[in-house]
Amino acid sequence: MTMSEKPILVKLLRDLDTVECEARNALSDKIPGYALGTGDVGEIVDTLEDGAAFLVEFGNSGPSSCDWFGVLYATEVELQSKDAIAA
Repeated sequence: MTMSEKPILVKLLRDLDTVECEARNALSDKIPGYALGTGDVGEIVDTLEDGAAFLVEFGNSGPSSCDWFGVLYATEVELQSKDAIAA
């Protein structure tokens, strides 16, 4: 991604409790008790299955890491522009 490209963001449409977050988190170092809630915003890393699913990261644990990284389906998220989130 170039500096001029804006990241594609998604807003979560449902809660993912701690059990589901842990099960679906692809990171090897998982935050104990981490959960995602309706309205949380993540960034799409890759589009899968012709747009039926997305590889998404949430949170920022540092300059090159995130808090949660996994696959979410198009029915679980709403695509957002960076400008829409800021508004």
